[in-house]
Amino acid sequence: MPSGSGSREGDRTSRLAVSLGINVADLAALRELVIETLSPLGLDGSAVFARLADGGSFGEALGVSAGVIELIYARAHQWFAVGQTERAEALFEALCVLAPASADHWVGYGVCLKARSALQEAAQAFDRAAELRPEWAIPRFHATEVAVLTGAWAAAADALTAFEYRVAADVPPAMIREMARVRAAISARGGAEAGALAW
Repeated sequence: MPSGSGSREGDRTSRLAVSLGINVADLAALRELVIETLSPLGLDGSAVFARLADGGSFGEALGVSAGVIELIYARAHQWFAVGQTERAEALFEALCVLAPASADHWVGYGVCLKARSALQEAAQAFDRAAELRPEWAIPRFHATEVAVLTGAWAAAADALTAFEYRVAADVPPAMIREMARVRAAISARGGAEAGALAW
């Protein structure tokens, strides 16, 4: 083995552990679990794990094509549109694992979480979407709603300002009207913490 290759391998492993929020010892256990789980399916778990360590997403590591990701996303939207939010949430959650760099996936997941009143988790999903696409207004719209629903008026005012700053042609007029209503409610309260609005 060339000198330095062990160090590079260790660096990749350490980065993966940090990105997953686990320690290196737990990462070794995860590697074995991946290998053990994928082996009966005829997949080389060590190759999948190596692609993860190289910075690939789970979807990339498993070889899930962009077309399959698009199909899952379309199906998640279909389930949500017909009121099957639990099914939609499961698909959006899978998308967030398979292709976590898509802000659209995180917004879809957050909207489903908000629909079942998992507001803290929804706020985290919208924050992630906003990090991935800083110029996009839509995550801020939903973050504003969550802040209002939890009565966090100062956070609502901040999220609303961020939304207003990013409004572009792709923002539906209904969202803009709704945020004008929220702005009026926040102004009436002087930005102070108060009870939540009924949405």
